[in-house]
Amino acid sequence: QCPDEPRGIDSKPFYIFKDSIGNDDKDIMNNAQMNHDYYLLGYSYQRRFISAFWAGDYDSAEIYCRSMLSLPSAKAPTLQSIYTTFYRGLIGFLRHRECQSEEQYGIGLDSIVKIEFWWQFSPTNFESKLFLLKAENEASLLNVDKARLLY
Repeated sequence: QCPDEPRGIDSKPFYIFKDSIGNDDKDIMNNAQMNHDYYLLGYSYQRRFISAFWAGDYDSAEIYCRSMLSLPSAKAPTLQSIYTTFYRGLIGFLRHRECQSEEQYGIGLDSIVKIEFWWQFSPTNFESKLFLLKAENEASLLNVDKARLLY
């Protein structure tokens, strides 16, 4: 299970902000919701998504990702959306292999489409992500030899 809050000194990860918005991530999210600060909300959901991904808690990762994508700020491309797209694609292909979920496979394919689009403008930044997603796609289709070439 992934922690909802980051850990810091004395379990007060946002101590420097205590006078303005509270002591923890929940206070930050509540403040952002009250002030309609969708970028801060998106960042908080994205941070939770990444934490859940690395903890292997893919159910929570999907919940946080869907919450982030539902925000108006999710329409604009950001650095966080690039990583979210990449990791969400990896999760999609993994889950497709685990339970043959077509919905999850579609998420993986959507990630490839987005990364391919961004790759056109910056191949150096996106080539390795694109190869990994394509390799995971081939692994999901049980094309082991093609997957190995792409890895």
